[in-house]
Amino acid sequence: MNKNNKNFKQMNILMILCIVFFGEFFAYLNDLYLGAKFNNGKLFAPYSMKIEKFSDIYNKARKKGFGKEYGEQYKQKPVLLFGGSYAYGYGLKDDETLASQLSQYIKKPVYNLAYQTWCVQNMLWQLKNSNIYNEIKEPSVIIYMGVKADLENIYNPDILNGLKYKMSNGILVEVPFHFMLLNYSYLYKKINHEISYRKTLNKEKNIEFFSKHILAAKKEADKHWKNYKMVVVWYNLPVKNEFSELEESGIEVISLYDFIKKNILSKNTVQDEDIDIHPDKDTWRKIVPEIAKNIKFSNE
Repeated sequence: MNKNNKNFKQMNILMILCIVFFGEFFAYLNDLYLGAKFNNGKLFAPYSMKIEKFSDIYNKARKKGFGKEYGEQYKQKPVLLFGGSYAYGYGLKDDETLASQLSQYIKKPVYNLAYQTWCVQNMLWQLKNSNIYNEIKEPSVIIYMGVKADLENIYNPDILNGLKYKMSNGILVEVPFHFMLLNYSYLYKKINHEISYRKTLNKEKNIEFFSKHILAAKKEADKHWKNYKMVVVWYNLPVKNEFSELEESGIEVISLYDFIKKNILSKNTVQDEDIDIHPDKDTWRKIVPEIAKNIKFSNE
């Protein structure tokens, strides 16, 4: 009986090893041939870096114009603009971006602290780890320009440009080294991708995740700046009462969704999902007055 038990255990171990081996093999092929990302000719594991590595990405972004101040001739308190490619101005010339046009309209300096693919986690990192408080004087307004994808992709493992992170109470934190070792497993990565994708389907959880990061960002900014207001401006997301936690904490939440549908999109030719198209210079020219009307920038 003992001998049979020993043989049975050995068979179980062998079966597990076979499952792991073939799982790793097919997960690798899937990564390699069905959408793998390459970095310098090597297969890029989306989970492979510690949070400190973002500093390298941050510095590279600065060399490409990220963090530029528009309207430096104005003497009022500046406006800080965070977000992804919409706020950054993907595909636009310098004077065509939201930051540039907003600065011209409200006659205030505007810092463009947004960048392609960045999101609320990146905003929190900047306010926690960058030299922003030494480089920029106290702002009058901090704006996070959000798009629908901020919620839909919020658990996407690629969302931080390859950063490895985990969550503690819903907030981005550094991952221990031993946890990173698991990222050499293609099977483990595929499982995590699947889990992450399924999480994106839960809108309530996504809103909770987003809100916790915005609140944490405000908490960081409050340590250094006192007389400012923080505003979340949703480009293509209709808003009801999902963000009441933010509003109760003094963070304004504004949606441009109805304005864009009514004033920019043709009801006969454009579907709702087409609001996801990146704005061009003329679109921002129409939207900037609406942003200014809703935020009510002070004369400071």
